[in-house]
Amino acid sequence: MAIGKYVDKFEEPSKFSMFLKHHPDSQWKATQFELGLRPEIKEKVATLKIKDYNLLVNEARIAEKTFLEAGNPRPPAPSVVNLMIRGLVMLVRMCAFDVANLDTTLITATSQNL
Repeated sequence: MAIGKYVDKFEEPSKFSMFLKHHPDSQWKATQFELGLRPEIKEKVATLKIKDYNLLVNEARIAEKTFLEAGNPRPPAPSVVNLMIRGLVMLVRMCAFDVANLDTTLITATSQNL
């Protein structure tokens, strides 16, 4: 899948994450984005150790462009089912991250009122 399409698919579930809406964490997004890159692109970008999401996206686009200009074929696009599974996995990761970062005092206060 082209980096542009991957960015679109990556951004789609993040709009449902309450944590990311209130705490835009560029480093966390960059880490998650890098995990989903194709191996040949990840290999080139991982060595740069970029922690800024926007910078990582730009570097991934450059790496893809140079990879294709070198005459390497683009791998076949993943099936729709694979894309749906990836999206669900990302959504679950984001929701788990939200739950892990809940304020414990809020949970304690709520449980005492029950």
